Amino acid sequence: MSETAGMILAAGFGRRLLPATRETPKPLLWYFGVPVLNLLVRQLHDAGLEDIMINAHYHRDQISEAVKNLPSPPHCQVSEEESVLGTGGAFAKIHPWRKGRDLLVVNGDIIHLFPLQKILDQHKKSSALATMGLIPTTLPGEASVWCTGKKVVSIGKESPRKDATPYGYACIQVLSDKLLSRITEEKEVSIIAYYQDALRRGDLIEACVEDCFWNDIGTPRQYWEAHTSYLDLLKNTGSKQVFDPLFINHIRESFGHGPVRWFLKEKTFFSGSEIYGPCAFDSQISFERSVKAGPLAIVMGPVTLDLGITISHCLFHKSTPYTISCNRSNIWESDSFVMHTG
Repeated sequence: MSETAGMILAAGFGRRLLPATRETPKPLLWYFGVPVLNLLVRQLHDAGLEDIMINAHYHRDQISEAVKNLPSPPHCQVSEEESVLGTGGAFAKIHPWRKGRDLLVVNGDIIHLFPLQKILDQHKKSSALATMGLIPTTLPGEASVWCTGKKVVSIGKESPRKDATPYGYACIQVLSDKLLSRITEEKEVSIIAYYQDALRRGDLIEACVEDCFWNDIGTPRQYWEAHTSYLDLLKNTGSKQVFDPLFINHIRESFGHGPVRWFLKEKTFFSGSEIYGPCAFDSQISFERSVKAGPLAIVMGPVTLDLGITISHCLFHKSTPYTISCNRSNIWESDSFVMHTG
């Protein structure tokens, strides 16, 4: 048995992402036509982890069904929580499954290219109680992780040490059996409380800092930006070849679905055109009369919509300028996730 297993935290309600999460748990939202959960499972498996636990509470029946339909070879199980246990209490419930192994844990609402093998290797070489994955930029509204070198010294808005540098928590961590064994009660609690306790005890918590592609999809705007930043990543390569570091199309093909078509230049779709998803549009786009966009289109402004446009199952950025040349009642968007960003 491997000395490390994987875990995806997928039990949250996703209230900040309403209405998208009204009927769908956040880890099963589509990212260019691929459930976020599928991306995370693939990344954990690519890091060498064969056993993966996924906790679930909100719409847990959907999570369980999605796990059943995951392509092999990862061995995935679901820890169904009758009441939500948070990012800490969830570990108490899975001790029998874990069998003394360390855990590489990833939150179920991030899109990332964080080097999981790097944080695993760093943790194995150290005697740390835990190793936290960090990004150089602190996150608005979130507690900062303060470090001196590779050592975490404080978590919070401020640090008691003047020589500490603040980082953002990437929601990726390696937790040792020693730390996990301290979590004994199946009650709602954050893992940060156990980090704070460990720091008070003088335990070593290491930091693995990486400046990489990383996005939280916790809010509508963040969900939108996770898509647009990936398109920026594709454009910045300057290559005509398909560059897909998240292997989105490979995952789609494993389910028998066609590839995403990336439209990255100014384009007009004329009357009568039908744009089948999933597709991604960038720069100025003009939809003329009777064009059908979607399903699964990612549309970026500025956008002009003409009479009779059908918007179906699209992530649609309602930006400025945004022109609708007819009454809203002429645009069918009942199944769309329409962004409002002010």
